[in-house]
Amino acid sequence: MGEPLKTFFSESLVRDLAETWRAVGIDVDGLVDEVVPGLAERELLDRGRHIAAALRRRLPEDPEAALRLVVRTLGAEHATDELIGVGMAPFRYQPATEIIGQLGPLAPEAGWMACEAVTKRFSAESCLRPILDAWPEQGAKALDRWVVDPNPHVRRLVSEGTRPLLPWAPRLRAAPWTFLPWLECLKMDPAELVRRSVANHLNDLGRNDADRLVAVATRWREDGVAPRLLSHALRGAVRRGHRGALAFLGAVGTPLATAALEVTPVVAWGGSAAWLATVMASAAGRVVVDVAMVGPGGGRRVYKGSVVDAKPGVPWEVRGTIGFQPMTTRRHVAGEHQLDLVVDGEVRATTSFVLAPSVGGWVAACTSCAPRPNRSPTRSNTTGSSGRRWSTCRSTSTSTRRTSSELAKRPEVSRPNPAQAHPRRSNPLGAPQTRRRGRRLPAGSGRRTPQTSLR
Repeated sequence: MGEPLKTFFSESLVRDLAETWRAVGIDVDGLVDEVVPGLAERELLDRGRHIAAALRRRLPEDPEAALRLVVRTLGAEHATDELIGVGMAPFRYQPATEIIGQLGPLAPEAGWMACEAVTKRFSAESCLRPILDAWPEQGAKALDRWVVDPNPHVRRLVSEGTRPLLPWAPRLRAAPWTFLPWLECLKMDPAELVRRSVANHLNDLGRNDADRLVAVATRWREDGVAPRLLSHALRGAVRRGHRGALAFLGAVGTPLATAALEVTPVVAWGGSAAWLATVMASAAGRVVVDVAMVGPGGGRRVYKGSVVDAKPGVPWEVRGTIGFQPMTTRRHVAGEHQLDLVVDGEVRATTSFVLAPSVGGWVAACTSCAPRPNRSPTRSNTTGSSGRRWSTCRSTSTSTRRTSSELAKRPEVSRPNPAQAHPRRSNPLGAPQTRRRGRRLPAGSGRRTPQTSLR
């Protein structure tokens, strides 16, 4: 696993920012000593806010003058439309966007100018939204200018900055469909990143009113809008099984003769679950195939499969993988996961697999030794002959030990039963842990409860 994203905001970056701000006449003496001690305890965005707070205290009290100074600290603009290969480098401007979002509502003209400058280098959606909320009429005029701007990043800001469900950003006060007229101007934009943003905006709107979304998509199709944009805009409604969205793609409920789903039975922590869906229709027609995973906590996530033009009596296969690599933006929970085969919005087959921590690079084939649902991957309550407690079985014979990559080569149908007794141990999962960590057992036991857990 690589370094967490938050490490980008490091002492070296703070020193670099200090030099950049000093070059435009801002007194940043003491900035490093003030900021660096507070970085370790903060996550990615909080580190940016922490730096922004220290920088703002060094700006003039006049918000317009302060914003103009912030714009002067910005570096070169994006060289291309697509941000490929730039990595985390643009995040150096995240503290600047925090300041713009705070001062912009106090000086809207300078705020619009700052947002336009930032979006050519980074993401200005989060700092645009407070200004739009405070000055909606002036905001409409700014959007009118930007929608015809020659820079694709500025045109993208019109769509991306007004998305109803934009990640990592506050919600706008305006009604969700308020900004549809500007999307109409961008629906056939020559830049792919602008059209993709329009599709994402429409996908957000579908959460509010899927019927209206389908109506807009139908009208846009008649106007000659690219089918790729429309299918991307409808992806959320399709995954939710909206009949109008499925019909738009041509999936009208083709009858099926068979539908089966297989998946890797046991997946190591940090590995991938390989799934294989086999479907055969009894009549010709288009079929939308997805899979939906329900974790131990009950959350449901749909993974895109494929759209197939089926022929009667001819089976076809759809394959995919679900990764469980450690991530700072998503939390995986060990235990039994249900996997559903969703065809045209309806569940047609169900299976399950177990996500378990790896031990020594292999995964126990015995599924009864996997962690119980709704429990973190800790050591089992049963003690083996060595006195150590394991969350996976180490007594399984060598011939039955298989790595996650070996299991992925040929998915197997498996419905693990965590309550099943282990062949060489009685109740390997044991009763629920009721003792606190570190509490001493009765005298003479010769051991203590574990202080740490396998994670």
